[in-house]
Amino acid sequence: MNVHFLRGRSHRQGYTLIELMVVITIIAILAAVSIPAFGIVQKMMAKTRAKTLCVSIATAINQYNAEYMVYPDAVTGVTAFGDDKGLAADNTAGWVAMCSTLNGNKNLYTADDVTPVTANTRNIPYLSVNRRDLHTTGYIKDPLNSAGNTSFELRMDCNYDNILTDIPNLTSAGGDSKISNPVAVWSTANGTNQKDWVGSY
Repeated sequence: MNVHFLRGRSHRQGYTLIELMVVITIIAILAAVSIPAFGIVQKMMAKTRAKTLCVSIATAINQYNAEYMVYPDAVTGVTAFGDDKGLAADNTAGWVAMCSTLNGNKNLYTADDVTPVTANTRNIPYLSVNRRDLHTTGYIKDPLNSAGNTSFELRMDCNYDNILTDIPNLTSAGGDSKISNPVAVWSTANGTNQKDWVGSY
């Protein structure tokens, strides 16, 4: 009887069409469920990284101010925004200079010495970030910008009136607001949906 059973199994050529269709269907369902979830997780990770970088930049600028009693507004590329000063996200040369100043007059990416562009005469490094968050020229990339070719928006209260103006409102949909923070850093790759905005204030 055992011989007959083995002989019958040896004539089977493969799986039936129904068995193959069931396996393919299960794989398709698993892929359909997991791929969108993976994209959501990646977007959440990018938002968290952007928020962390914004806070790191704002903290470094405040530490610089505590040391020298002035904001690094003499850095190459810093421009006026009303009564405040700062950097636009696409001002890559200005961001390279700012990051180098906050890194003790060393390029963030290459660690090469640069000509001091502000009064950071003590070469104190206030800013340190992961190399994956840097552009090869030495500025911090905005992880929410898919092209990876811009940094963040920056405003500093250089007139010390304790008010920054024209800052995107992170607490209500639409419009700009005035805030009483000395430094604000935010992503410009946030889109129009208020719940996606990321900033340091």
